[in-house]
This record gives sequence, structure tokens and C-alpha cells, in this order.
Amino acid sequence: MPLYRRLPKRGFKNVARRTNAVLNVADLEKLPAEIKEVSLESLVGMNVIKGRYDRLTILGTGELTKAFNVKAHKVSASAGEKISKAGGKFELIPIPGKQQSKAKSAQ
Repeated sequence: MPLYRRLPKRGFKNVARRTNAVLNVADLEKLPAEIKEVSLESLVGMNVIKGRYDRLTILGTGELTKAFNVKAHKVSASAGEKISKAGGKFELIPIPGKQQSKAKSAQ
């Protein structure tokens, strides 16, 4: 039987899909001042991020005046600069499931 007849006709749902929760620096500014630690787990616990996400990405749109300790999988250069300028720190968490190749590092 040909392949086009065996494939589903209504689309395809990738079960191995990884989703990013994208947060701007302006969204961090809206958080209460009592919160010092910002991570994917803490944002889901506060209902800032709704849904199922695997990674947290921080982008640099907006201004930041509060100091936060941010733990994210990706931080843009402008967002990292704004976080540091406001007196906070950011830590890059390794992306889950991504493995470093030892063969490339050995050469």
C-alpha cells in the first residue's frame, strides 16, 4: 500500500515535541517584589505560566528595575544585560535531553 494512503490525513501530533515558555523582561517587572527566585517551577506555581512547558526562555523586551535571580534554559543577550544592570543574576540551566558529544571534545 502506498505511503500516502497509510499516513493520517488530518495532521500529525508530535509526541516528542518540546515547548518553550517565553517570558519578556517586562513580564518579570510585573512580578511582586517579594519574589527573588524566578524559575520555570516557581512561575508555574504562581500561575504566571499556564500550560505544560519544558523550557524557559527570557527575552529582553521592556525595562527591569527589580533584582531577580533567574534560572532559565535560554536568556537573550539583552535580557541578561538588563537583569545584571538591575542587580540580579541569571543562571543557564542545561536543556533536558541534550547530550554533549565526547567524540568532538576529544579531538
